[in-house]
Amino acid sequence: MKDAKATTTTDEKSETSALGVPTFDSGTPGEEIIAALKDLDKEDAAFLAAQDEFVRRAQNFPISECTVDLLMHEPFYGSISRRVNKLKSMRVPTAAVTVINDMFVMFWNASFFTRISPDAFRAGKYRKKAKGVLIHEFLHLILEHVMVRSEGMKYPMLANWAFDLAINCMIPRDMLPDGLLIPGEPLDIPDDVKAVYRPDEMKQYEEMSAFIEALPKYKASEWYYHKLLEHIKKNSPEMLEDPEWGKPADQPRGQQGGNASGGQPGGGGSGGQIPDSIKNGHGRLGNFDSHDGWEDVSDAEREFIRQRVKNMLRDAAQDADNCQKGQGWGSVPSELQQLIRKLISDQIDWRALLRKFIGFSQHLNKSSTIKRLNRRFPYIHPGRRRSRGATLWLYIDQSGSVSDEDIALLFGELDNLAKKVNFRVCFFDTQVDTDFIDWKRGQKHPAQRRRCGGTDFDAPTQHANEHRGEMDGVLILSDGECCKPKSSLTKRAWVIVPDRELNFKTDELVIQMTRDNSDKKKPV
Repeated sequence: MKDAKATTTTDEKSETSALGVPTFDSGTPGEEIIAALKDLDKEDAAFLAAQDEFVRRAQNFPISECTVDLLMHEPFYGSISRRVNKLKSMRVPTAAVTVINDMFVMFWNASFFTRISPDAFRAGKYRKKAKGVLIHEFLHLILEHVMVRSEGMKYPMLANWAFDLAINCMIPRDMLPDGLLIPGEPLDIPDDVKAVYRPDEMKQYEEMSAFIEALPKYKASEWYYHKLLEHIKKNSPEMLEDPEWGKPADQPRGQQGGNASGGQPGGGGSGGQIPDSIKNGHGRLGNFDSHDGWEDVSDAEREFIRQRVKNMLRDAAQDADNCQKGQGWGSVPSELQQLIRKLISDQIDWRALLRKFIGFSQHLNKSSTIKRLNRRFPYIHPGRRRSRGATLWLYIDQSGSVSDEDIALLFGELDNLAKKVNFRVCFFDTQVDTDFIDWKRGQKHPAQRRRCGGTDFDAPTQHANEHRGEMDGVLILSDGECCKPKSSLTKRAWVIVPDRELNFKTDELVIQMTRDNSDKKKPV
């Protein structure tokens, strides 16, 4: 029986159709499909059969299984993954991470993920490189690269290289796709690109390869950026002067690299001459994922995002520390663990974070319009029109454990915030009081209590959901001592009084109030 089984397996691998054309199905090893797409003529029936199977796998790529794998074997990254929305898109050649309306979003190209992990549907061990790409994108958030570009990195190409150099040395090598920048390793220059690059630029790449191979690991992106800038200014200044530098010779100047059709092997190209390693994610050698649009982050958005990232890291680190058997940090190197602990140890200014939430809420009332250019994906997605001004509804927990002093602390800050925004202050315990305060810009109101009872977070949530068209955001002030409520249909944040904490985990913004000497002074 054993020999018969082996014979059957061999026969299946070499199975052909009645017309003599090799068949490609779910039993075909992924490397054979990729090889067929690379080596066979595009008019060959076998190529078309391999392409059909590739497309089928791309359409059903198991991204959810990749995230489950992270939760099981990389709990820290798994915790981060739960807080990042993943959207399939053929408009990015590989992957891209960004922040949209206060949400962390990762776009991923199913064709690219299938190319690097063609057997992902079989088992976790076949999803290694796909998981490596997820970790790569999460590290862009963890290391605040979404915000750094707008803080002094003049040359986008060098910033992209510096970001990836800082990240890729922190990911296990066997989880990384080919063609990435890694300190201590030469540039991966595929054979199929050498013929289409200009000789002078290929020579510069080879010199850059030797330079990168000599770089140390575990440095900050700013450090790599300045080292790259210093090297290029000295040896190849034209790399900085020519914005078209590094494009393949057969690719028309002024045209973006990468394959807008989604990087499907064998698809498109400039006269069919651009090699697969360029079409499938590498507009220029060394480029991997998309970092476009990060320079558009405003100062207010940058600081708010930074605090959101810090909250996310704090929760993920806690999940990793609490994991049984001491495996919560998975493959996260000790250098990165130390950096994360340093980032989350800084005291968050709760007043500043509250102001950022209110300022950020002013940007939430947006609508799509083709009359504005989308700076992130021009001519692909419509732009956004913003309407200024915000109306926030504030729900104050009236249970006995929330002291009058805590309520006075918040009211003192609301006096300052009311200079810019309108509030409606509601009071709740197990129900929402019918009386409320409409707090208009420039007004001042004394701290007050209207109810005294237990706490039910479903009460303000249901009330806000019923009035969601009348507000731009919801703030709930409480001591956090209640079970998790239903989902809010409006953007919601939690303000927790000093020396207490929220009793449940949430991806929503949690503002932890603190008490210092200035809090105890009565307002003049």
